[in-house]
Amino acid sequence: MRVSAGAAAIALVSGLAVPAQLDEIPVAARSAGTFTIDRIDRYAYSEPAPVLDYRQREKFLRGRHHFNQKWVVFPSLGGDWGLGPTFITDRCSGCHVGGGRGDTPKSADQQLLSVLVRISIPGEDEHGAPKPHPNYGDQIQNQGLMGQDKDATYLGERVPQEAYLYIDWQETPTTFADGEKVMLRKPRLRVEKLKFGPLGPEVMYSLRIAVPTFGLGLLEAVSEADILAIAERQKAQGVKGRPNYVWDAIGKHVALGRFGWKSNQPSIRQQIAAAFHADVRQGKLPTGPGRLRVSAAWQPARTR
Repeated sequence: MRVSAGAAAIALVSGLAVPAQLDEIPVAARSAGTFTIDRIDRYAYSEPAPVLDYRQREKFLRGRHHFNQKWVVFPSLGGDWGLGPTFITDRCSGCHVGGGRGDTPKSADQQLLSVLVRISIPGEDEHGAPKPHPNYGDQIQNQGLMGQDKDATYLGERVPQEAYLYIDWQETPTTFADGEKVMLRKPRLRVEKLKFGPLGPEVMYSLRIAVPTFGLGLLEAVSEADILAIAERQKAQGVKGRPNYVWDAIGKHVALGRFGWKSNQPSIRQQIAAAFHADVRQGKLPTGPGRLRVSAAWQPARTR
């Protein structure tokens, strides 16, 4: 954020610290070197790096547009067609607010939004990944097309959400070594009003809060050899984690996982495609009890 000379003088008289202009700070002293953004407000992480050339910046701005774009169902004109029939939110920024991490519900009766629920049953799929549930797949969508959008546009037959999802917090008093007492809490998932059959006692759950989206391109630029070398050094220090190899559906081969809380996606492209499909435009309804027939209006459109 640039500061005029007059504003700087007023701030100095008031005893306030004034940030220098970015071009006055040596590159070595900047927090991100030549990638440092010249602003300090909440939108800083939504800005393109200054080192991008024209074509790279154009791609960034186009991606940011789609990141904030609302998705709707034909024939609504309030956004791009392709939402539903079940989903979590109608835009990427609905979970990754400002490009940052998600948030937990503010009360016990507020449903999950930027926290999703992955599910699986014992066993593995054909590529060694967790085995999806036969009725609900690998993730529960707690939103569904309700026949009309907020502008009262007719959207076809009603498709309910798969379930209602809530968090109840379990608090535990804890005393530190110095005698200070604090309350720690852990989340307990509450699943209500399942619409397409029971989940079953064998189902396994995993809560995943939306991760920050900035800096992912830098991670993808790190070589696999460097990541494996870091893992070996950490292993020598007693770290129990290990690199995760996953199925690259685009390249049709096993690859090093890099993205997601458990590094379950090998590339940004596949991460975006998987999140788009599971969170915004779930295009295939499983065939469990009570599933509805989906008209052509609900089918996901091609991304423009």
